[in-house]
Amino acid sequence: MKKTHRAGRAGKASKMKSNYPSHTSHSKHHRKTVKQPRIPYKIREEKIIIEKPMKKEKNMFEQVERRKDGSVRIAVLWFPGTNCEEESARVARSVGMKADILRWNVDIASLREYDGYILPGGWSYEDRIRAGVIASRDPVMDIIKAQADAGKPVLGICNGAQILVEKGMVPDTKHDIEMALAPNHNPLVSGYYCSWVRIKVDNNRGAFTSAFKQHEVIELPVAHGEGRFVTADNETKDKIRKDSLVAFRYCDEDGKIIEKFPTNPNGTYSNIAAVYNAKGNVLAIMPHPERASWMKQLPGFFGSAKEGELPAPGRKIFQSMKSYIEKSREDAEKAEHDKRRLILAQQQALARHASSSASKKSGK
Repeated sequence: MKKTHRAGRAGKASKMKSNYPSHTSHSKHHRKTVKQPRIPYKIREEKIIIEKPMKKEKNMFEQVERRKDGSVRIAVLWFPGTNCEEESARVARSVGMKADILRWNVDIASLREYDGYILPGGWSYEDRIRAGVIASRDPVMDIIKAQADAGKPVLGICNGAQILVEKGMVPDTKHDIEMALAPNHNPLVSGYYCSWVRIKVDNNRGAFTSAFKQHEVIELPVAHGEGRFVTADNETKDKIRKDSLVAFRYCDEDGKIIEKFPTNPNGTYSNIAAVYNAKGNVLAIMPHPERASWMKQLPGFFGSAKEGELPAPGRKIFQSMKSYIEKSREDAEKAEHDKRRLILAQQQALARHASSSASKKSGK
């Protein structure tokens, strides 16, 4: 009976071993180790996780390339230490874009298949040396920069903004690194600071602000240690001012720009909360719009559960991104259509000329 009883217990353990981690069954006279079979990484819809990049990436991106449904496709880059990729992808999907979360070491050539890119917040490479500087030197950023130069939108949020600044992609007035994001300076801390702030739209003509009214005031949270935009280059300062490259500035509830704390949470130059590149298709923003994209996320919200799911102002940044991509497509299609019409008109004119010449020769 004892043997039968032990066999029954072993049978139960063997059935349960796929649900529980490796364990050891203890007995006064018996010790048996039950090994759990190795569970491979899974590929989830919202995040591409690859165990052996060189072997598996090709097949996954073949599926991406075959997806020709006309949708707007966004790549959310996931560096070691990034921790806001899920939230950023969720907001992108909420406005009708298809967002894939991609590791920093994917097949970089496949990134060209996407319509735009998001660099989310976090602590890439543990913020070693300086926030964002290691990620900015990663080979994947060369592809992102090339795609931005071709006109595709790139959004950098918090740590993503730090990466863009370190890469020299904003303000990009001289194709070199012209700004830095220095440690916060305020009466409370000299480093990490987390709070809700108000920012005012200073330029609603760029790829990420077209859904806003000019001078619209919204609330977003900040959570960073190095978010103070600084530059010692007077030429860069003049260019930022003349070309209206500042997208958002920190302000009070009435939209007034006050350079002192707490309105300016980190001592940033000219109250800059977000800055564009010269083309207006790359935005580095320190506050987190993905954390203020549903009404339930806003401070002081006491509405119903249904009302909490309504869009909040932060979502407009992602809506603007989608609109920019769709308009760029329309413009490209129109340009291609006009080009074909011009070529056809030229061919018809040549044909008429040839026909006329042939008629004159036959008449002689």
